[in-house]
Amino acid sequence: MDDLVRKLNIDVITGTQDIGASTRTLIAQVTVEELGIAIDRIEVRLGDAATGSLAPVSQGSFTVPTVAPAARTAARNLRSQVLHSAALLLNTGADRLVLEKGRISIIDSDEPGIDIAAVTAALGPHTL
Repeated sequence: MDDLVRKLNIDVITGTQDIGASTRTLIAQVTVEELGIAIDRIEVRLGDAATGSLAPVSQGSFTVPTVAPAARTAARNLRSQVLHSAALLLNTGADRLVLEKGRISIIDSDEPGIDIAAVTAALGPHTL
């Protein structure tokens, strides 16, 4: 595995709490579905309202239905930003790119593409 891929970590930060409903795991799974990277690359930090988003009160079955869609939207936004950045690096349109298993490739091309970690490294220390 490429050193850059090993260095890639996605932090998902939210103000919500996990009171036994597996909120942390669910947020990680939703993020993985959208970004196509391994779940061990995702770190979910709960209860961080200072740097994360405000969240609803953790009670009953209210947390997951409100936090999961927000996590999915954030992951989709991140995916879009990464694809647009990769498009600049690969000199193509973002609509011609696909992100699978941590790698961004040009659709219907023999080009090797680029690892998502290489794209984020090219952006430097930056929060997306």
